[in-house]
Amino acid sequence: MITKAKFSGRQYNQQMKSDEEIWRSKMSGYFSRTKNKILKANEKYDPTELIYQLPELIPVEPIYDIYDKLYKQLGYKYYRTTRKELLRAENKAFENKGEWEQAIQLYIDTEVATRITGVVDVSREVTEKAIRAAVQEGLENGYGIEKTKRLINKTVDAKWLAMRRNRARTIARTETITSLNHASYEGALSTGLEVTKAWLPYRDSRTREDHAAMDSNDYIPIDADFIVGGQLMQHPGDPRGSAANTINCRCGLVYKTPDFI
Repeated sequence: MITKAKFSGRQYNQQMKSDEEIWRSKMSGYFSRTKNKILKANEKYDPTELIYQLPELIPVEPIYDIYDKLYKQLGYKYYRTTRKELLRAENKAFENKGEWEQAIQLYIDTEVATRITGVVDVSREVTEKAIRAAVQEGLENGYGIEKTKRLINKTVDAKWLAMRRNRARTIARTETITSLNHASYEGALSTGLEVTKAWLPYRDSRTREDHAAMDSNDYIPIDADFIVGGQLMQHPGDPRGSAANTINCRCGLVYKTPDFI
């Protein structure tokens, strides 16, 4: 069975690090490539026209592809490990990849979809504001088109550099914990056993008060929701939770079955 000892403290944090780095690397690459596309387009279009090209320059598909690949690829090992641990005593088959892929595809296209569009919407908004600010400064100071374009380059470059450094890290931490916990949840659910779950806070000085309070909670049925700060959540990182309950969360899940001692 999966015990608290197995997913607690420093050991649990180490388990997430490699996956988090993969997420960070993928998102950093996305921000760098997209920035370069915008700067190249700035050479082609007049400043005011550039704004109307943003939906094409910052489409949903590249972000969707990253989420789709990493949720399926990285999540599967947690699905498999949880399923294996819970079924060990039953001596049942551990593999069930087809069911995993169906379940995670549905999750990506429903619950995670809002996060995917959120990344795109924020990126477009930040870029549009940067372009408008540069155009306004150009008008106020009588800059010509070429000087305004150089200002746009400088402003956009700075904004996307900040996103590559900061947003990539935040997205990596948030999506790592969400994909890990949801994969683990799906693994437990797929066993068909009478599984119960408990919320396991990561305890240190940065732990949210509402999350720390979950440490004393009893186990609940696998398909039930936790009440975390007044919000219903299936697991840590659940996209149904607010940003205050999910961004940079480091909590986990633990399980037991009726024969757990």
